Amino acid sequence: MAASKHGEKWGNVYSYTSLSKSTCIRLLSIKPGTLTTDRNQPIQLCMREVDLDDNPVYEALSYTWGEPLTVFPTLQAKLDALSPSSNDPLPVICEGRILHVTYNLYMYLLTWRHIQSLMADKEVMEKMGSEVAASSLKLPTEMWTDAVCINQADIDEKSAQVAMMGRIYSSCQKVTIWLGPQDEFSRIALRILQRLSKISQLQARAFGKMNDKAVCQLLGLPDTTSSVWWSVFALLHRAWFRRVWVVQEVALAPDAQVQCGLMSTSWELIANACMVLLESGLGATIDSLAWFEIDGPKVDEPLFDDELNPIMRYSKRDDNTRNLFTTLDRNSVQGCYWSAYLLHLTRSGGAEDVDVEDLLFAPGSDLKKKIEHIPLMHVLENFRPFDATNSRDKIYAFLDIAQRRVYQPYGDDVKYIKEIKPNYRMPCEELYLDAAWSIVLGGAGSLEILCRQHIWKDSAKDDEEHLRLPSWVPDWSRQVTMRGMVGMYNPRWKACRELKWSVPDDGERTYQQFLPVQGVLIDTVLDVVDVLPSDEQVTIWAKSGDIAARLPKEYPWVSAVGLERGEGGQTPGEVLWRTLVADTIENQTPASGKRYHRFFWRKWMGQLKEALRLHHTDFSDLQREKDWTRFFMNMDNFFPVYSDEEPLAWEVESEAEEEEDMFPVINEINAHQEFAPIDTVDVKESVFDKMTRDLRKSLYNEDNRQENDEARQDIAETAILETASASTLADGKQPPGPNTAKKGRKTYQDQKLAMFRERHGRASYGRAIFRTESQYLGNGPTAAIQGDQVWIVAGADAPLILRPDGDRFKIVGDAYVHGIMFGEGLKKGELREIELA
Repeated sequence: MAASKHGEKWGNVYSYTSLSKSTCIRLLSIKPGTLTTDRNQPIQLCMREVDLDDNPVYEALSYTWGEPLTVFPTLQAKLDALSPSSNDPLPVICEGRILHVTYNLYMYLLTWRHIQSLMADKEVMEKMGSEVAASSLKLPTEMWTDAVCINQADIDEKSAQVAMMGRIYSSCQKVTIWLGPQDEFSRIALRILQRLSKISQLQARAFGKMNDKAVCQLLGLPDTTSSVWWSVFALLHRAWFRRVWVVQEVALAPDAQVQCGLMSTSWELIANACMVLLESGLGATIDSLAWFEIDGPKVDEPLFDDELNPIMRYSKRDDNTRNLFTTLDRNSVQGCYWSAYLLHLTRSGGAEDVDVEDLLFAPGSDLKKKIEHIPLMHVLENFRPFDATNSRDKIYAFLDIAQRRVYQPYGDDVKYIKEIKPNYRMPCEELYLDAAWSIVLGGAGSLEILCRQHIWKDSAKDDEEHLRLPSWVPDWSRQVTMRGMVGMYNPRWKACRELKWSVPDDGERTYQQFLPVQGVLIDTVLDVVDVLPSDEQVTIWAKSGDIAARLPKEYPWVSAVGLERGEGGQTPGEVLWRTLVADTIENQTPASGKRYHRFFWRKWMGQLKEALRLHHTDFSDLQREKDWTRFFMNMDNFFPVYSDEEPLAWEVESEAEEEEDMFPVINEINAHQEFAPIDTVDVKESVFDKMTRDLRKSLYNEDNRQENDEARQDIAETAILETASASTLADGKQPPGPNTAKKGRKTYQDQKLAMFRERHGRASYGRAIFRTESQYLGNGPTAAIQGDQVWIVAGADAPLILRPDGDRFKIVGDAYVHGIMFGEGLKKGELREIELA
């Protein structure tokens, strides 16, 4: 880049002078007389010191230090982004001296100068028109950005300035969210997001009861199988959406504007569009198909059994046949729509409830409302998947949101709390320990933090690579492999009933490595599913069924709530599905037995068919033979009397009720909103489109066309979509209108089956089924082993799996244990004090 030559002319490196007061910051501006649209000319900046107490006028930048792009149209573009030289510092001229900045910041400064040059050009402004210019070119004349305005080499100044960042962002006039330069995805992505942002939340939720194809028809958008949606996937998976510091930068901003290259839009538009993608289910489909293009297998010509059911076959797919590439790790990326959802909740003042499962999203609320109390643990947990270059920032980035009221407005233990202040000289282990004690002491007797921590299955290896912390202290620098059972899934659980944790010995043992707790030993783990990294979902299901099949024919530990509802006499199959979904669906605990046992049966049969398919693809694989044999052998035990009968009366009635509730909302779109189709230029053939085209060729034989060809085609296409974990598309070709909504509506049973699958995914992700010596069935961390113990601990609403460690215990993780989630286990023994190491 031409910028690399600039150092030859100026030579000297910029040197920072100390700030004169603790309330002072530095501001950047483009040097007068150096405005130009010539990208080859050096960027020349001015920097001055101001005092926040004087209420200076400035704007702040929110961006990511590293490579802003994560999704690419070619393999070469991905390799270029991964090149060590791709993010080499680039020189700018600050006060006549060289100052090196990251590539992404350099690109913003180029854009900043370019737009300011256009704004200074009277001829250009006249052509644009004053109204257009005023709405699209609102850039600041002075800017605060952390990388340049803080002397990063001065640890003490950095600590002091980081402590002020909440004030810096809340005192500015506007925050510019810089997503990075434009690419081939940006323009079409923003056009689609603009279309989606006009949809209300109720309409989006109604869309969730329709298939994706009908929704897209109503909105004049391409079908979700179109490669056009890759643009939305690429834009919303940019690195900015996963950076820890953006949370407070967005939350505290008086106004927020999103900028991508020369294009600009409001943060509210992005947030509302993400809400629609999340609530409607379109986002999940888009993600599934995009990831299928990125790392999905090649689909070979299927085999068909006697009933025309396809036996799909797959093989490895070469990168040169793909059209989408990424630098992201699929397993560690939180859904981008959910991330934007949380960011906006934090900004709109509703973040104190971010972990409530059925929270209503309210874009357009009073964004200048003072941010309410957010418990420190909740904000740390919800934004845990976000990235930080320095592990200390996993705590420091949230202090200005949470620390003002870290503590509940009640409880005497707060007097023992030490204030957390940014200090980059403090070891990270000490910081995380202090944060854990702050959460415990500020929790008014709650030990919910213990339900947010678990050890990793390969902990021996991990101890060498990660922070050395007590087992009860969360390592916020690591991505969890399972989500906590409490809060996010069911805040009504009370395994400990009203028992609270209390500070022992008048606070003398606080801020130590060991946490004193009081608890009751329930039972010992007898056997547990050994989940291997290579295990497919079907294998995990087969192993889980094998352990549940060892239970008595009638489960002896039905919960108190279940007994009140007359739900005794549960079979091993019923206990298994209730445990897999944590006995909660649609916020109902226990879940409706007559409704969801049938859906479990369908899921079981689907897994059995998948096991059989995998066995047919490789008869020499003994594991696959064992899997389908396990499914078949456990059928009678799990479903003693069951058949594929017609839908029950309650299902038909409920389906009619759903239709009455849904269509007034959908028809509102038809009556008041007209969506012309978005034109899609340069559309590439997606892997799904190619597979469908190839499949049609293999299914259709012009010389010997059969009447059931179309049926075979539909079955095969549906199987491909299920492989990508996407929604089945409708066959209707009618234009958008009331009929589109009605014919495109998912059946009531499909909706409920989707709820069952979604709940199972959330409650069982990263967990393993286990059985205890007294025949309890539970769902706990994959690291659990035979000999671990099930405890109920005062202050922890879910049971804990503890591992004896000398005279103390280590936390393995929390668990759902069927039959003791409402305090029934407290009858098993006396409360005694133990220490967690």
